[in-house]
Amino acid sequence: MEALTQYRLQRRTLLKGLGVIGLASLSPCFFTTGKANAETLRRIPLKLSDYKTYRSTCAMECLHCNLTAWVWQDRLVKIEASKDFNVKCCLRGISRTKWVYHPLRLTQPLLRTGEKGEGKFKPITWDDALDRIEKEIRTVIAEQGNEGLLITTHAGNMDSIKNDMGKAFFDYLGGSTKQIGSLCCAAVTASMTPMLGLRYADTRDTIKDSRFILCWGNNPAVTMHAYWKNYAEAQKNGARIVVIDPRFNETAAKADEWIPIVPGTDIALALGMIKIIVEEQRYDAPFLRAHTGAVYLVDEQQKLLRQNPDDPDSYLVFDTLSKTLVRHDSAGIVPALLNEELPPDSPYSTVMSEIYRQAKPWTLAKVSAETDIPEHTIIRLTHDYTTTTPSMIVQNMSGAQRTEFG
Repeated sequence: MEALTQYRLQRRTLLKGLGVIGLASLSPCFFTTGKANAETLRRIPLKLSDYKTYRSTCAMECLHCNLTAWVWQDRLVKIEASKDFNVKCCLRGISRTKWVYHPLRLTQPLLRTGEKGEGKFKPITWDDALDRIEKEIRTVIAEQGNEGLLITTHAGNMDSIKNDMGKAFFDYLGGSTKQIGSLCCAAVTASMTPMLGLRYADTRDTIKDSRFILCWGNNPAVTMHAYWKNYAEAQKNGARIVVIDPRFNETAAKADEWIPIVPGTDIALALGMIKIIVEEQRYDAPFLRAHTGAVYLVDEQQKLLRQNPDDPDSYLVFDTLSKTLVRHDSAGIVPALLNEELPPDSPYSTVMSEIYRQAKPWTLAKVSAETDIPEHTIIRLTHDYTTTTPSMIVQNMSGAQRTEFG
């Protein structure tokens, strides 16, 4: 009887939790706080014409979703995903109403009055704060030049609007020192620009078209909640979702397969898969020759060769037709992809061969011992990824961060 009572209590708690979530999507002012908000709840109007709506992006540091805010009598009462925007907003985003009216929210600038770390501040006016900021900017430019201004925007409230506006503002002043890399996704920041030409190559709208989705150290069911419906649609259309993660996370619970891995050994698995892909020629050679830097030449100092040192895009390749070194974007060429296509006495190497050189020592046995993933699983994972197309890897943070060769 005691066990039955405990079960009922747990079940009741669960239903209460589900009820709260349901109420959150129905009540326009559920996420407000305090006695004043209770009064607001009693006086809330029922006619849509009594509300004003505003559009903005979510300031959370995730997907920067397009949201619509509902305002009644100058009070924010509800936030929802904009109807014409392809997202399903998460609870963090729609709880912004609670943040706005939270009693601990800072609503005016504070000036430090003690030593750093003492936590001693006094409130000042916005005019005073802006005057101080302007004075400091002018002083730095006068004494150090614009390179004395450092822009760092990788934490806290941020969104697609004010981040870019801040950078544009300092560019308008004559420029500033930019931070290299990122506090969070350093590996993807460093790798995507040379591969794709820009940091944010957005492929979220193509998720539903994929047939094999490899979530590598990534948990999109939580961190890409707004776009998880695209994953679900892909899965409904026959796509396989495979998760590589030490944890059986929320995405793994919804995936077709979970591959646990020893934390910090992701690069070993990647190099092992590259070794298989190269040795079994499971790569698209025409694509690599035409659209990637895999054919660029590297000298003995591991430096990329350029036709003109002052032109960063003048990479050199070896044309297998003319048997000469030419710019990578020359017309009518067939660049060498592997060192076997270079002259026997060539002092250079291709990027593709350099990648394989790093991957070659990682045999199946070595990768399995390092990662604790069975050899047959490594082989199957590589074959599935290279034969089920279109395929995609979702990683961003992953186990590649701040890891050698990450």
